[in-house]
Amino acid sequence: MDITNVKQLKVNNLNRILISLLSMGKGTKMDLANYTNLSNSTLSESINKLCEINVVRTNGVEESIGGRCPSIYSINAEYGCFIGLCIDKNGVEANVVDFCGNVVKNYELLPLESKPMIILVYETIEKILHEFSGKNMLGIGFSATGKIDYHSGVISTSSEINWHNVHLKELVERKFFLPTYIDHKMNNATLFESLLGNAVGLNNFMFLCDFYKNKAGIYSDGKILRGECNLAGTMRGFEADQEMLENIRNFLSLDTILYGYNNTKEDFNNKPHIKPVEIKDGYFPRAAALMAEKNWFESIYFQM
Repeated sequence: MDITNVKQLKVNNLNRILISLLSMGKGTKMDLANYTNLSNSTLSESINKLCEINVVRTNGVEESIGGRCPSIYSINAEYGCFIGLCIDKNGVEANVVDFCGNVVKNYELLPLESKPMIILVYETIEKILHEFSGKNMLGIGFSATGKIDYHSGVISTSSEINWHNVHLKELVERKFFLPTYIDHKMNNATLFESLLGNAVGLNNFMFLCDFYKNKAGIYSDGKILRGECNLAGTMRGFEADQEMLENIRNFLSLDTILYGYNNTKEDFNNKPHIKPVEIKDGYFPRAAALMAEKNWFESIYFQM
């Protein structure tokens, strides 16, 4: 195996451990071995390195009937923070999360009609960085709508905010010198549910919302399904009854379908594989911040 492949393997191992601890909250090496399928030697080496740089910390020990009590590990919530922003027809909504994905502060929605969107974005980030000047700010995540090139961070077109070919990642990184990531808000919501929400441990599910009928997020074989131009799950005014949702679940071979709502909760008592999810204020910015954190995990090997 060449050096590049060895490095990528180590990156993947660290990423799996961090994502597992993020979802589990805390766990022993045995818990992590069961969750990640990594060997004891790989786990020990990786966790020791993560503890050395203070990303992971010991959180007491587990009781043992006999022998040595195993240490309990968790993500160090105080290691750093991430900024999450949602930009859509309503304006800019933002929050800051700690290293465990917990919301530290929510910021009120800034309406779009007050100023141009890019100015609202800049002013929001500047305000947050000023208020959190003493914290280790690690990255910025955006939830947006429209056609988005996830890898380059370009919003190709978004009718909601009248943007076309906006290189948002490049603009924000040049101005604030922080790693920046952009994805569709339904993709970010789907990722959030897989890591900290109602779909932890599931490899195949779909997430759609009753108040946003243009796109569903699809999680297939343990990752976001993007398709051509990151448009997988795109719909036009999709109206779904329970029977149709069940048919979609069977057609795509999904474990479950999550159905987001913010006002009226649908009654899915007769459909156990359809789960309602309440969407509260700050949900989409938090999902964006978590997406940024997951991307940051993939760079941690090069910081050791």
